[in-house]
Amino acid sequence: SFEMLLKASIIHKGAKIKGKGEKETIGFSASIRKSFSDNKIKFLSDTDVLTLQTINGLRDAAQHYILEMLNSISIFKLKQV
Repeated sequence: SFEMLLKASIIHKGAKIKGKGEKETIGFSASIRKSFSDNKIKFLSDTDVLTLQTINGLRDAAQHYILEMLNSISIFKLKQV
């Protein structure tokens, strides 16, 4: 996924993707913010950030839509039984 590519780029530039004592690495949104706002590693432009945030929002919306459709289908099938 693109999140992994962002994280690999952050590491390649010499920054960390996991805080001290943290069990998990930063997420997609945090990767975008770090890639844009950390002046030591900055490699995203304003336009890149807006594009990636838009794509992420559309992906989330599509995922929720699919879950709602699957839920509706399940309920419909249960009513048929």
